[in-house]
Amino acid sequence: MYHYDTCGLDNVYLLNGFEEIETSDGRAVSIHKLDELHQAIAESIVNLRRRLKGDEFRFLRIEMDMSQKMIGALMGKKDQTIAKWEKNELALPTLADATVRQLYIESTGKQSQLRGIFDLINHLDRTQQEIELRFEDSGYGWHSAAS
Repeated sequence: MYHYDTCGLDNVYLLNGFEEIETSDGRAVSIHKLDELHQAIAESIVNLRRRLKGDEFRFLRIEMDMSQKMIGALMGKKDQTIAKWEKNELALPTLADATVRQLYIESTGKQSQLRGIFDLINHLDRTQQEIELRFEDSGYGWHSAAS
């Protein structure tokens, strides 16, 4: 059995699906089908019959490829609040618990409209550069000019 704590959760153990390998830096573990494993972990978390712990909330957020800032904005909270939930410094509100579970479910849907929204928000969140908008008056009115 392998204690898979690299995922950020301290209660995940693998019975199989991994192999220990020798590298130049020493022994390492290779996990088969890592994406599928993370999906199985996330689905188990979503189906828990208790309030989520901070590390479980963080795991779901990361699996959705969302920053603390972005999920905070969706929930009307500051990223510092999200960080405190994830570190168990503040209790995770019931509504935030239910919301992150539902967001994860929607994000994995093949035809989920939220997936496209998540992708767009993620893109916008990562590209926070100023875009220069240029306009010109051609004599027939103002219009966008090529940059």
